[in-house]
Amino acid sequence: MKNIQIVLFLIIATFLGCSNQNGEGSYPDNPCEVGEQGMYLNETNGTNDLNLHFDNSLVVVQYVTGHPDGDYYHMYSVQSTPTMDFYTFAIQPGDTSTLDQNFNSTAGSYLVMDGTPYPQNNNVVTNTIIGGSQVGDAVKIEFSGDYIPGAPFDPTKMSGEMCVTIDEVVSYNEFVYITDGANLKVVNVTNPLSPSLATNVSLPSSHYVKVINKSVAIVGQTDATEPYLNTINITNPESSYVAATTSKSTSNTILTEAIKLDNKVVLTDQHSRNKLFVTASNDMEEIGDAHGGFCVTNMNNDYLVLLDGLGASAYKIGYNFNLTFPFLPSNVSVLWTSLVGNRFDRIENDGQYAYLANVEGQKLVKLEVNASAINQLSVLNIGGHPSALEIYNNYAFITMSPTLTAPYNAGFDGIKMIDLNTMQVIDSVVLTNASGIVVKGIYAYVTDGNGLHIYDISAGNLDLISTFNQGYGNYISLLNY
Repeated sequence: MKNIQIVLFLIIATFLGCSNQNGEGSYPDNPCEVGEQGMYLNETNGTNDLNLHFDNSLVVVQYVTGHPDGDYYHMYSVQSTPTMDFYTFAIQPGDTSTLDQNFNSTAGSYLVMDGTPYPQNNNVVTNTIIGGSQVGDAVKIEFSGDYIPGAPFDPTKMSGEMCVTIDEVVSYNEFVYITDGANLKVVNVTNPLSPSLATNVSLPSSHYVKVINKSVAIVGQTDATEPYLNTINITNPESSYVAATTSKSTSNTILTEAIKLDNKVVLTDQHSRNKLFVTASNDMEEIGDAHGGFCVTNMNNDYLVLLDGLGASAYKIGYNFNLTFPFLPSNVSVLWTSLVGNRFDRIENDGQYAYLANVEGQKLVKLEVNASAINQLSVLNIGGHPSALEIYNNYAFITMSPTLTAPYNAGFDGIKMIDLNTMQVIDSVVLTNASGIVVKGIYAYVTDGNGLHIYDISAGNLDLISTFNQGYGNYISLLNY
């Protein structure tokens, strides 16, 4: 049972990216002693000893400036799941901190993997031995203490050291982009306790918005309102502007979803063929068959899973980054017979499974996607009609709201947080016409008819920390690395 006690910390380190250097699953030397990036771990006075070497392609080390509480280090995995985040305000040699359950400057450090904070029953102290503030600077942090992995285990002693090199120096400036039917609102949420409006971009009937990269966001209009698509330059968020437009036509009806695919964007169109869009040139090419699409998700660059807007079929589309045309989907299975209703509004994935938020059936459906089929694994009744879905770490965040049209004019109005391991609702908040959700770090940003609501999710629940009344709207998006 001894290995169970170290499993959390080892898994956290593993998902930072550990190379199998000698075929034995660990690095032969303490990385800190040979000038490499990695971690040395010792548990229970030498019972378990391990050297872990970080794969530089899978870990990012940032020195972050501009936070209201001071500068900090942020180290995180770039794998889709599980996700590891380590934050510490202990950036100077001699700084000490403890591992808390929340990201704050009081304790100083916060460690989470896949949405699960480091065990609360711990007295682990981190000591910064070497600190830096520029790209290429070395950082060395030692840690020691004990933690209780849970009953019936006794406290487990743990010590070690971690050595990394700073990859980026970034400014803590965070913006969210919200459509409200008249404008694209750019809201500065750098200080989540005090959001502010950075700018408005006039876009009548604006509905859908998606941030594609640091320079580009796209906005879609509803119904017959021109244009079909606006390309927004967000290089300087406070001065965002419309850089290009694409007109509506029989082929360009209503934009329903956009996902980045290499240097292109896959667009789903509710009533026409889906598109492959190049933001740099504003070029667009139709893909797939005549069915429109309501939503699409990219499964680890293996499959595009598309739900068509007519509610007729479920598609699995294989692709690679050297796309050839015609880009035709293939039917893999009919899921509708086992579900209530015949249309799914949102689809996302966690890197392993796809999740569908079902409008008519008021359900969240967990799906297994492979080369030959899409298989339903489990279904959760969520009691409302989804308006937006976000998958982050081990959780699903779903906004729901009734509409004026039967049979969608009843049900839960607000946001629910769901544990994807158990497929159970773990928290919910009643709102008014809840419409959009994005999650980044430890914050969930939710829009409804009364504003933008920001929740701290680090403790595994929805803890409201601020509401910005001007942030009401439809869809919401942000830059998510």
